[in-house]
Amino acid sequence: MPPPGAFPRVRGMKKATTNSALLALPLAAALLAGCSGGGESSGSGAGDDSAAPNGDAPSSAEHKESGGTLEQAQAAMKSAQQKVDGQVVELDFDEGQWKVDVYASGKTTEVAVDGAGSKATKGASESADADDRANYETVKITMAQALKNALHHQAGSIDEAAIDRAQGQVNYEVEIIPPNGGAAKTVHVGYRNGDILKDVKDD
Repeated sequence: MPPPGAFPRVRGMKKATTNSALLALPLAAALLAGCSGGGESSGSGAGDDSAAPNGDAPSSAEHKESGGTLEQAQAAMKSAQQKVDGQVVELDFDEGQWKVDVYASGKTTEVAVDGAGSKATKGASESADADDRANYETVKITMAQALKNALHHQAGSIDEAAIDRAQGQVNYEVEIIPPNGGAAKTVHVGYRNGDILKDVKDD
């Protein structure tokens, strides 16, 4: 038989233990909720930090087109003609370098020139077709003069230029990038005296 007073102590201890356990449950739940909320907050913050650069990436990586100056183009053409003695019929500024097509003896030869126009490398040659030969041999002004006239009409930098035919008439088609960027503007220069042609549509 248990000693006197043992049962009250046992019941009291059990009751206290039960009450403590019951009180501990809400506290544990609160702690778990706090930890869970903190995890979500950290996760959200990490997500925001990682998302921010991605959101900004298009702006920082946005490519702004730029062309070459008239002086650079003139130097590039001169260097190309030192490699191939002929007529410049096409010019293209791409990724900081010039590509110059020089026509001579029925063939066009591509010459790669650095951005400053000082170092040239002769490339492959190919026969010009009958239409191109006729166009090249019709023009009365040089590519250099056509570029100068085009830039006088439309300020900017040179993207590309070529001898072409539009509305049945031979002309120099010059693509110029405006000073503030944006889409290139097309300027047509007459083949005889370098006049600026307006409202011209390609054939």
